[in-house]
Formats: sequence, C-alpha cells, structure tokens
Amino acid sequence: MRVSQYKIINELCGSILEAYRIIEDTKNYDLLGDCIDALSIIAESIENEDCPKFESTLIDMTELLPDNAANGANMPRLVLLAEKLQKLAKKELKYRLRVLFVAELSSKWDSMESVYEAFKKRDDVDIDVVLEPIFRAVNMPDGTVNSEIIYEDWLTPLGILNIPYAAYNIEAIKPDITFISQPYESVTIPMFWPENIAKYSKLVYVPYFMSHTLQPYEVMAGALLLPAEQIAWKVLCQSNKMFEYFKEYSQSKGTNVIVSGLPKWDHILKLSKESIPCPADWKIKLKGKKVILLNTHFTLDFKSISDMDEMSIFKYVENRKELALIWRPHPMTDSIYKVYKKDKYRDYLELKEYVKNSQNIVLDENRSYDESFVWSDALMDSRSSLITQYALLRKPVFIMNSYGCEEFEERNLDVASEGLFDFNDLYVAHNDDERVKLLDDFILDKLPEIDWDKMIDKYYKMSSSGIGIGVTGYIIKAFMNEV
Repeated sequence: MRVSQYKIINELCGSILEAYRIIEDTKNYDLLGDCIDALSIIAESIENEDCPKFESTLIDMTELLPDNAANGANMPRLVLLAEKLQKLAKKELKYRLRVLFVAELSSKWDSMESVYEAFKKRDDVDIDVVLEPIFRAVNMPDGTVNSEIIYEDWLTPLGILNIPYAAYNIEAIKPDITFISQPYESVTIPMFWPENIAKYSKLVYVPYFMSHTLQPYEVMAGALLLPAEQIAWKVLCQSNKMFEYFKEYSQSKGTNVIVSGLPKWDHILKLSKESIPCPADWKIKLKGKKVILLNTHFTLDFKSISDMDEMSIFKYVENRKELALIWRPHPMTDSIYKVYKKDKYRDYLELKEYVKNSQNIVLDENRSYDESFVWSDALMDSRSSLITQYALLRKPVFIMNSYGCEEFEERNLDVASEGLFDFNDLYVAHNDDERVKLLDDFILDKLPEIDWDKMIDKYYKMSSSGIGIGVTGYIIKAFMNEV
C-alpha cells in the first residue's frame, strides 16, 4: 500500500482505541457508529494486503461490536483488541514508497545515479524514471526564433526502464518523493518546474555540479535563489562551507538543506579501467602516450563558443608525439551553436573533423565523461565544474586562462564564495608561456607535488562515505517522520 494509505490506517487504529477507552469510561455508546465506519474503511484498505494477524484481529473486533450497544459487556475485550490492532498496524502492515527520478541529459545522470541505485535495492520502494526534454530558444534580431530540443532515450541501453514524459501524470500518481537535478526552468517544460512538482510530491534537488571559489556575489546569490533551492523539500549540499552560503543568501536560510556531499562523487570514485573499456577507435591514438583531457565550454555571453583556443592546443599536441589528447566539448556545444551561432556551426563541424583526422587526438562525444576520465592522465580546462569532479581522481588539473579576484575587482564585483574550491590548489596557467611550461613539466614528470589527501579532506570530506546510500536512508527517515 502507499504510504498515505498506511498513515490513514494507523491514524484510524489510534482513533478507534481512543474512542473505545472513552466509551468504556463514560458508557456513552454514541461513538460506536464512527468506530464501525472506521473498521469498514480499514477492512476495504487491506483487501489486497498480506496481513493475517491484523485481519484476524479486525474481524474479531467487528464481530464483538453488535453486543456493545446493548450492555457494554465486551468493551474491556474491545479495548484490548484495539490495542493489539494498533500494534499490528505498525508491525504487520507494509507500505511502499513511490519515488520519481526526473532524468534529463545523459551526462548528468551521474548526479543521481547512486541515490537511484540505493533506492532500487530496497524492497519497500517502487521507482519511476521519467525522461524530460531539454531545450533552448533565443529570439534573433530579425524576429525569428532559433530553438533546439534534446530528447533522446539513453536510459534503456543502461537497463533503466523509463516513462516518456508525455505519458506520466504526476497529478494522478502523486509520487511520495521526486528527485531532480536540473534547476533551470528556462531549459525545460512547465510540468518539471519545481513549483509544479512540489504540488504533488516531496521535491529533492540534487545538484549536478560542485560549486567552486571565485563566483561574484551577483552570481552566487542568484544561484542560491533558484526556485529549485527555494521550493524543494530537501536540497543536497556539498559541504559545510556551502551550507554557510545557503544560510546567508537563500530565502529559506538553509532550513531545507542537507549537508550530505554530492552523490555524483560516488560515480566518479568507482570509475576504473577495469570497468570502463577504452573505446576501440581511441586505442591506437592513445597507446603509449601521456593523455590529456581537454574540456571546452561555451562562454556565458555566447560571443564565442569556446573559452579556449582549441586549435593552438591541437597544434601543440600534434607536435609532441609523446602526448595524446582527448577533446571533450561541453555536451550542449552543438545545441548552443545551432541556437546562438548558426553562422559559426560549420566552423565547429570542421574543427571536429580536423580532430578525427589527427594522429594523436580523439573526439569524445560519448554520453558521459567516464571514458575520458579513466583513460586520461590529466585534465586541461578553464573554469568549468568538470575541474572539481576530475580532481577527485587525484590526477593533475591544468587550469588555463583562469580568472581571479583581480577580474572581479576590475568589474566592481564582490567575491562571494571563498573557500568552496580554490583553483589555485591545482596547476594554473595565466598565459601561453605558463601553459607550455606546465605541459612540458607534465611530460617530464616535473610537476610540483600536490597533497591529494589534504585536498580531498578539504573539499570532499564526505566522499568516502557512500553518499547515495546515506542520502537514501536520511530521505526515507525524514519523509516517514513527516507523514
């Protein structure tokens, strides 16, 4: 039975016991009619349940009722049966939680994967997974609208049964708990907006990224004012330091926040070459070489798609035969070109073709970063959230064109997020000469050592605790306490 039904039965059992005690004390049998109705409701609710002791006790109580109005001789016996029924309700009746996971882009499933797996192992939970579409639309100067919709079933190949979003009626099903990882309403449809989900379900927001240091105040405050964080019943949080920002900036002042660590760390820590085979078309290009993963991200103002000069990096790698490169453009890059930079889309396609024809560069367009993370020896990035994920592997991270406090000072912006994750704890290059020096040192094994144990303890304190399992236990306990 559903939790709501389980709750009603337990409440009715308590009310019947209370009524019988009142009747026994006052000899006023007016409440018997209500008790008979309550017993009938309970009987109908357990028709398909396996609870023989509870059902037998219910029958005994029902059979004794007709004599009570006459002389009340059976009231002591009924009180004892009601006490027994109340205990059996908690002991023998079994409830099942209905939990919904809203999946979107395949590259973000890692944010909820370990929570999903923990719920799946329980025998008291029914799980629905619904795939939501992601879209972008932009009004162009000529009055036209460029748009791109991403809706692809990547769940079925993973063995995850899923329901098309158009076939799921959240108002009718009313899942007990719903997990989302996409906080931005602008890229999805209204049925998946937090305020609409929260009408019918306890909403849990699971961030798909780890926040890092040097966000300007306006960005940090804005991020913590997203509807997902304000409306959600529970919000998962990466650290105690991040919790401080929730308390300072969010409307809820952190009252709905769980300092749990991020479930996506579970996914990263289980990656290995044994579990993630090297793609066949990568093997020849990567074999015997030190491999760098290049992650590129579109710029936020869309004045340019990439925040790094890929071609100059490609040329450097091609001239160093001891190196190989995996290029992984941001998963939304293709869509961003189609929507914001149609005139440059052909250039992007030509760049990808160039990589495919290279002798020591491969293009990663896989649904997740798993292969790139496992088969690379270092990451080259600028400022994306992939940096904080990759560092968990204890591999070198080269941060290019990094920005810092000086940039915010020039723009009269306050730095609002000190202490979340400081890029300066990794390898930073502010110009081309520093970048080349880092790469040369990497090739020659001359990079300064990083105290990875200290870094893990500083930024990923809960990463070794099995976050998905812990979150699942906490959420269920919190839910049952409230219902």
